[in-house]
Amino acid sequence: MFDFIYCGFWSVLGGLLVSLVIAGGLLAYSTQYTKRGRVEPLPLVFCGILFCLLFFQMTLMFGAFKSKSFAMDFITACNFQFGDAIDGRELKSQMSILIRENPLVSFFIDYSDLEDFDWSRPIQSLRSVIGREYNWYIFRRIVWSVVFLAIAFVGVMMTSGGSRRSRRRRRSYSFDDDFDFD
Repeated sequence: MFDFIYCGFWSVLGGLLVSLVIAGGLLAYSTQYTKRGRVEPLPLVFCGILFCLLFFQMTLMFGAFKSKSFAMDFITACNFQFGDAIDGRELKSQMSILIRENPLVSFFIDYSDLEDFDWSRPIQSLRSVIGREYNWYIFRRIVWSVVFLAIAFVGVMMTSGGSRRSRRRRRSYSFDDDFDFD
């Protein structure tokens, strides 16, 4: 129970901090491209939405990292206790204990994933299956976060009103300055 609370607390805290840094960084970057050099309302809305979406994804990702740690510790304990002498029934029994003690693990481990399981090397196969499932889940969280960041970046740049420097250059730039028509 305390592991579950501990995992949840650090997942939420990690998701909060990373989301604040990324959304705040984008907001600070957007102030460089506003007409007046201050925070505009629409980029602020985009960064707020980005924060919410990233907070969700980052919290799930940090939870997956911690849950993966629990699962890998379980595999190490099974390897220490049974070695390669564990049979299928005992392995399923041990996995049931793991899932009962760490409910987050059940979100990632599905018995249907054990179809390509090599029963001649159960511990290595279990490590491979669990690693693959967790890595795929974490990769999806990263991809969604990058997609959200790219959309927010484009939205912020489109709504920030253009660069102060480029507007200043456009005002002082004259077509006649480049060509002499005398």
